[in-house]
Amino acid sequence: MSVDHGNHKEREPYAELTRRDFIRSGSLGAAVGLAATHALSVRAAVATATTTKAAAAGAVAGPYDSTFIKIVGPLGPALCAFTEDEKVDLESTTKWVEWQVAAGIPLIWTTYGTTHYMALTDDEILALNRAIAGVTRNRAVFVASTNYNWPVRKCLEFIEQMRAAGADAVKLQLDWSLNPSDNAVFGFYQSFPAQWDPKLGIHVT
Repeated sequence: MSVDHGNHKEREPYAELTRRDFIRSGSLGAAVGLAATHALSVRAAVATATTTKAAAAGAVAGPYDSTFIKIVGPLGPALCAFTEDEKVDLESTTKWVEWQVAAGIPLIWTTYGTTHYMALTDDEILALNRAIAGVTRNRAVFVASTNYNWPVRKCLEFIEQMRAAGADAVKLQLDWSLNPSDNAVFGFYQSFPAQWDPKLGIHVT
């Protein structure tokens, strides 16, 4: 059995799960999300120090440096909330983001696992990221994420939509469970313009 989520079909491991089932079994996903958050924060801190040092030395700023140097510090996840009838609850989700921003979290992101992308349609992913961008605009850095199985064309469209919404960057995700070849990985990332930053895996809007 497969579940049609807009432009793609869900993979078998999730086919028999409702959104509520997935949330109940989310402890593993939370652990993975926290690990990824920590890895990104560490890499951002190191990369920021490198960028700051280069700027002090008089290096020419790249097209994304103004955002790049702000990607440092605690990274708050955007967990997608659902109503009792299993619809996306944007009000509750944005309240959670608002609480984090008000508490001083400087970075907010969405991602495939923590934000429950496997339970969302493409339209829901777009609406969710737009709503979060509305909360973080001029208050915190927001890194929106593509879905893991979007083609380059869809990713580029999403980047433009996030630029218009006020997001600061877009994290480009691949489905690593399919064990893509090196050529496939390089080909995917080389399809994006110069604002693509391979050190953090993001495209600055």
